[in-house]
This record gives sequence, C-alpha cells and structure tokens, in this order.
Amino acid sequence: MRKVLLVAAGCLCSFFGVLGQDTDYALGIKLAPTINSSRVLLDDPNVLIDGDGSAMKFTVGLVFDKFLSDSYILSTGLIYMPKQINIGILADPADPTLNAAESYKLQYLQIPATLKLFTNEVKPDARIFFQLGMALEVKLYEEVEIGLDQQEVIDAFQPFNIPVILGTGVEYRAGVNTVLFGGISYQRGLTNVVKDTNRAFADELSIKTTVLSIDLGVKF
Repeated sequence: MRKVLLVAAGCLCSFFGVLGQDTDYALGIKLAPTINSSRVLLDDPNVLIDGDGSAMKFTVGLVFDKFLSDSYILSTGLIYMPKQINIGILADPADPTLNAAESYKLQYLQIPATLKLFTNEVKPDARIFFQLGMALEVKLYEEVEIGLDQQEVIDAFQPFNIPVILGTGVEYRAGVNTVLFGGISYQRGLTNVVKDTNRAFADELSIKTTVLSIDLGVKF
C-alpha cells in the first residue's frame, strides 16, 4: 500500500511540475508546525475515555495552486501529515489496573481541495487570503505506545480520514516568480478514525481529529 502511494505521489509531483510551467499555475513547498488533539465520544456509563492532551508535529509537502482569476485560486497538493491521538481511560476508580493512558501515532498523505479568496493589496505586493475546503487523508502508518502489560483499546484505524479546512494568511510577492506565504489554519476531522477495538466497552468509541496549523511556505 505504501509503495503504491509513493509511486502515485511521484507521478503527481511530475504532473504538477509540468503544469507549473504554465503562468496560470504555481507550485510551492509548505512547512507547518501543528498542534494535534482529539475529540473523543463514548456512550458507556461504566467507563470514561477522553482526550488526554495534545501533541506537536510537523507537516511538509507540495502546494499546487490554479488561478481562476486574480482574486480566486483553487489550491491542492500532497502533504505529509503526522498526527497523534492521546486518550485517557477511567474504567474503575478502585482498580488502577483497569485505568490507563494510551498514545497512537498516525501518518497520513493529505490531498487538500480548497478555495483561496484574496483581498486587494493591503501593502505593496502583499494580500490577505481566506481559505475554505476539505481534504482526503490516506493512512500510511500507525503505531501504539502503551504499558508492557496493557492491551490497547484501539486495534486498528480507518484507512481514510476527511477533515474540513478553514484558514487565513498573507501572501507576499518577493519577486517576479516567487511568492512567500504564511498563515494559520484549522482542520476539523469529520469522520471517526477508529476501525476496530479490543474491549467490549469501546465498541461505540468515536474519535475525530483536530489540527491547528501554522502554515509557512514559498511558491514559484
């Protein structure tokens, strides 16, 4: 599965590179520190599972913009998106062996589909943009971190995740063919990432991801 995705990514990168020679397109690189957290829901009166803090990660990838007009851009790309899900489990206050904290590391290949709306120049060569859209995330890898004598609650995660993306930022034209950009975005997962669980009380467990990202990059 990972080999197929890497080959597909290589083909898409080549495709983007060819299109990037057209003045109606721009190809860029993005680096983004992110803060990951989880929204946990479990309908079980006998046990409590909730999100156990957040984690900082770094994403990197290609950005591909198609100009619809001077004020509207369709933006997509290929983004390596690592995430971390931390959960705390309170099954029995009187028996600590039934209570635990677990951490799951996930890696996704994200393909966003967003629309960027630009204002007029607020300063020479600088414009503010607003971004709205969604993304398809394909899972590449998953790993669990638990205690030695502990059985993880989540046995497997869904192969796909779909977040909605909201963002804003500034683009600055630093040269004839060079644009610097920076902004902040909020990505709210719409789908339950849990596929299978190992405990009866977790059969109805739902976990959705949330990502706050500081987006920095350059386009050519």
